[in-house]
Amino acid sequence: MNPDDVCRLMRRRGLLSSLKATRTIFAEAGDFVRATKVELGIQMLLDQRVSDRMLDLLAQSAAVAARDAADVAMAERD
Repeated sequence: MNPDDVCRLMRRRGLLSSLKATRTIFAEAGDFVRATKVELGIQMLLDQRVSDRMLDLLAQSAAVAARDAADVAMAERD
C-alpha cells in the first residue's frame, strides 16, 4: 500500500472515531439535531469517494462539533 493511502486511511479512522464519540455525546444529551448532523458527516466519511478537500472540511467540522459536545457534557455535569 502506498504511504499516502496509509496516511489517508489513518486520518479517516481517527476522524471516524472522533465523529462517533461526538454523535454519542449529542444523542445522550438529547440534542438529536446535532447528532443527526454528525451522523451525516460519518456517512460522508464512509463514502470512499471523499476527496482530500472534503476530508479537510470534515476534520474542521468534527473539531467544532467535538468542542460543542464537550461543552454539552460539562453542562450536564453541573
